[in-house]
Amino acid sequence: MLVAAVSLLLLAQTPFSLPPDFGKNLGSAAQKPATFGPTITVVVDKVPVPASVPAPAPQALELGLKLYRQRCVLCHGDSGRADGVGARRIHPEPQRLNDVIWQANATDDEIARAIVDGGAAVSRSPMMPANPDLKTKPNEVKALVAYVRSLRAKHGSVVGSMALADKSSVAVHADADATGSAKLVFADVKKGPAVITVLIDAQGKIGCTLNVVADKDVTLPCK
Repeated sequence: MLVAAVSLLLLAQTPFSLPPDFGKNLGSAAQKPATFGPTITVVVDKVPVPASVPAPAPQALELGLKLYRQRCVLCHGDSGRADGVGARRIHPEPQRLNDVIWQANATDDEIARAIVDGGAAVSRSPMMPANPDLKTKPNEVKALVAYVRSLRAKHGSVVGSMALADKSSVAVHADADATGSAKLVFADVKKGPAVITVLIDAQGKIGCTLNVVADKDVTLPCK
C-alpha cells in the first residue's frame, strides 16, 4: 500500500501535456447558444383609464407605506407588481396589487382580512403569512389597505391569457403608459397554435382574441 501511495504522489507531481486535439469540439459545444421558444408581443392601445377614487389622507398613506415596506414589499414588490425578491419562490405568484381587475373586485374588508389572517383566509395562497399582531391595531390595518389601494395602475392595466394546444395556459399583465398603450409580452412560448385573449378594463371586458401560431418572434396589435 505504501508503494502504491508513493506512486500516486509522484504521478500527481509529474507534469504532463494534453493531446493536441484534446477539447477540439468542446469549445463549440460550450459556446452553443441556448434555444428558447418564440416571444409574442401584443400591443394594446386605448386602454380605459380606471374611474377615479377619493385619495386617502397623506398621514394614512405615510403610515401605510411604512407598513407595506415592512411586511409586503418582499413579495408584492415596490409598486405592487408581484416582482419582489421573494416572489420567485412562491407558487402561485403573489397577487398583483396594481391590477385594475383585482382592485375593482376586492373589497376593503377582504384586503384587511388577508393582511391580518393570511392568504388562506380569503381563499388565496396559504403562502401569504398572517399578521396577527395587527388584530388589535385597526388604524394600522386601515392605513395599509389605503396604501394597497393607491398602488392601482394609474393609467389602467391589461391581462392577457394564452391558451396552448397542450391545454396549458399562461397569463401576463401589463400597465398602460400615459398614452393609454400597454405591451403584453409572452416570452419563451411553446411552439404551435395558441389563442390569446386580452382583458382591458376593471370589468374584464375582452379587448381582442387572437389566433396565433407560435413559431417565431412577432409583435401583434390587439384588434
